[in-house]
Amino acid sequence: MLQRDYGADEDALRAALTSKSSTERLAATYVVGERQLPWTADLIARLTDSNPLVRQAARRSLVVLSYFTIQAEKLDGSSTGDKTAGQRAIVDFGPKLADDKTARKKAAKNWQDWWNDHGGNAPSNVSALRAVRIEEEPDAKAARLSADLVFAPAERQAQLLDRYREAKGIVYTEALANALPQLDGAILQKTRDSLAERLSRMTAATLRGRLSDPRAELRRAAALGWSMKEDRAAIPELIPLLADPDDFVVRGVRAALRSLTGQDFGPARAAPLAEGTAAIAAWKSWWQQQP
Repeated sequence: MLQRDYGADEDALRAALTSKSSTERLAATYVVGERQLPWTADLIARLTDSNPLVRQAARRSLVVLSYFTIQAEKLDGSSTGDKTAGQRAIVDFGPKLADDKTARKKAAKNWQDWWNDHGGNAPSNVSALRAVRIEEEPDAKAARLSADLVFAPAERQAQLLDRYREAKGIVYTEALANALPQLDGAILQKTRDSLAERLSRMTAATLRGRLSDPRAELRRAAALGWSMKEDRAAIPELIPLLADPDDFVVRGVRAALRSLTGQDFGPARAAPLAEGTAAIAAWKSWWQQQP
């Protein structure tokens, strides 16, 4: 049923969103996201659906559409200023599968507020979204892969992680990185491990570039991935990253350096600036003394 594409009949698709059949509503809600139709109000209404699978399908479609909206704003230059400053590649306001009615209503309001701030169904936004479909196809695939991982049941998530870790193509790296901010619990750590293992198969040049990625998760994964290669050439590349503004990255870099060297000069978790500076100096001094 989820494969039904409704052809070009958008009226039938919209009608199915409010069908008495939960199977029809589920299929239609999923298809709206797959076809990138900016029917945000219809999807937000389904966030409080009586069927939990329909609610999650609506959440997934909204997450995918939010990605395309952000990309569209970048294309037309409207992402400058406060609206998208510091914004993640994908946003997600829920609701989670187990959320109660109050949490579902709050999630729906948060989604509505976000879409109100990002153009909603305005004609210009619809046109930009269609341009993104054509011009951003690799990123579009990464967005779908991320959403699939985030909203899959636990057993399916494990299968997807195996696939994303081993598959060829940058879209799988991006899918793992984009999914991380939406995950928590055990699956979060497993996804982090999968990303680091994936990056460990990359070249030194690729890893060097990832060390300056704007996403903290990717900087950390690149550091750990490089250490997995047991390549001591990574050491002078990693030491400066101990000054990263994100303590989460610093801890990953420190672990990578310990693995590569058998040494530990810090810094401690959430160390003050002076301690971090001293730790970097100690690491550099040690490295300069190596044959």
